Amino acid sequence: KNNHRAGFDGRVVSTMAWALATTKRTHGPIWNALEELALARAEELNTQGIANTIWAFAAVGHASPELFETLSELSLPILSQFNSQNIANLVWGYGKMGSRMSTSLSTVKLLDGIVEVWLPRMDEFTSQGVANTIWAYAKLKKSCAFFDAVVDESSFGNTMHLGNFKPQEISNTLWAFAKVKHVKSPILFHRMSDVIIQKVQEFKPQEIANIVWAYAKITQTIDPPTSTPQQGEHRKMLEQLLDTIATIVIERSSQFKPQELAIIVWAYATLEHSPPQLFDTLARAAITLLDNQDFTCRGMANTVWAYAKMNHTSPELFTKMSTCLFLDSDTNNAQVIHPHYINNVLWSYATIGHQSPELFDRIAELSLPHLQDFSTLEATNTVLSYAHANHSSSQLYDQMATAQMTKLENFNTHNLTAVLKSYALLNHSSPALFENASQVLLLRDLEEFSKMEICDLVWSYATINHCYQQNNQFLDKLFDVALQHVETFNKSELIILAWAASILTTSPNASFGCHVHVISRLREKESEQNHSTEEFKMLNHWDTWCRELLE
Repeated sequence: KNNHRAGFDGRVVSTMAWALATTKRTHGPIWNALEELALARAEELNTQGIANTIWAFAAVGHASPELFETLSELSLPILSQFNSQNIANLVWGYGKMGSRMSTSLSTVKLLDGIVEVWLPRMDEFTSQGVANTIWAYAKLKKSCAFFDAVVDESSFGNTMHLGNFKPQEISNTLWAFAKVKHVKSPILFHRMSDVIIQKVQEFKPQEIANIVWAYAKITQTIDPPTSTPQQGEHRKMLEQLLDTIATIVIERSSQFKPQELAIIVWAYATLEHSPPQLFDTLARAAITLLDNQDFTCRGMANTVWAYAKMNHTSPELFTKMSTCLFLDSDTNNAQVIHPHYINNVLWSYATIGHQSPELFDRIAELSLPHLQDFSTLEATNTVLSYAHANHSSSQLYDQMATAQMTKLENFNTHNLTAVLKSYALLNHSSPALFENASQVLLLRDLEEFSKMEICDLVWSYATINHCYQQNNQFLDKLFDVALQHVETFNKSELIILAWAASILTTSPNASFGCHVHVISRLREKESEQNHSTEEFKMLNHWDTWCRELLE
């Protein structure tokens, strides 16, 4: 009550906050009153009182920037007086509240100062204190230098210490190192593998998901090293770990929540490891969960991506997913229109070869108002997926061309070539796109174009039959570059060049001499292999053109 507040000293306030948080009492008015009292009595708090207060407010999620900043300022002069438990609780509280409470100058100084105090006193910490502190700094994205010190200058990473870690502590520690993309942690992850294998039966589903996510993330972070015996040993241990975890996941597949299941298949696909029965078992589990519509759009997108990445067919799963993806556009709008998820889903269905016209139509409809927000890569992947799935969407292609027209200079040559080829594959004419693309490409160094890019470009323009007079300069220069390096083209590439030239060239007398080189080169390669049906058609077309020209 208000008339009793004067009797609360700092110790009572911090103890009450700790007790209420421990019993999970989150009633707002109580915490508003405690916040007011804590600010009034802040200078009376000792190190334990400061740590407990920060921990308690964070545990119930009660944001109080003023209180956190005040306690940061009070902590700085007495930082050396904190014990390991106080420090762990203090940092955990800031980590739990995230960047909302950690941007003030005093808090930044406090978090930097804690690193200096904590490292020399590493042995004082329990495994829980170590794990919680590392987790908190990762949540705060703070900083890789701190993690370097943990790995390089302390006893952390010693097998004896790791053996004392409980499952949740292992999970949190690996998650933290992966979250900050710590490139010096492979040895830590390698040592952790053995500990996890020994304790694998003790891990909860969420902890298992966090662990495989961490191994996948840290593998993404590190550039592929030169093959060494040590790297081979690490990979062998990783595969043993993944096989062991897979056995547990298969046994308990019904216990995993949708997000955990999605993380696991994503991680195994990222690590390019597919233990027998794992993907089949999780497909059945996912289908059951989809009946309850518990998956998020992100979870579904990552799941189908994982199956496509591993080329693991599951028609029942993909059919079921297609009826659930991108449906709730009102309550889940931010996820529905996220280009990354759209790209993942389209790529997955196109790659695995699972036809789903309704899904592709639904995605096209949802995407139309947001095409201006697509990056050049996202735009490329979208039209490329429709082309590979052989699914025509005229409205999507027309509006995508319009939305990206002013961005064509931002496309690299590979992606712009892929966009034009996608339109050609579906025989979708877009004169403005092809015309503007030719002007953009003409300004680039055509000598730097790869053979594949040259062939794809001339094939695309020829397929669309886009040979307006203003394009001649670009196409003629492209043919000139190709013919200068004609000796390097293989048989199939030469056939494409010849066929495209017969359709696109508007000044045959000027270029016929160059085409003779292609004829000669093709004759040299006739004995290499038989022509495919498509190549035979192209050659027939070119032969007819040559005969007409000679006549």
